[in-house]
Amino acid sequence: MARSNNAIEGWHHAFNNCVSIKHPSITKLAKCILRKQSSFATDIERLRAGEQPQTQKKVTEN
Repeated sequence: MARSNNAIEGWHHAFNNCVSIKHPSITKLAKCILRKQSSFATDIERLRAGEQPQTQKKVTEN
């Protein structure tokens, strides 16, 4: 288990980007939640099939 909440902060940041506005309608919020759920289900199936998790490249600013 992670000692910091960086993973959680990252998830919230990505979810906020999906929603893209501060006060979304219930329809837009539900669509984003369903999209994330579908993505998680796909990730779980890939892991069960033996695939390695996809890593994302870190972005560095110069």
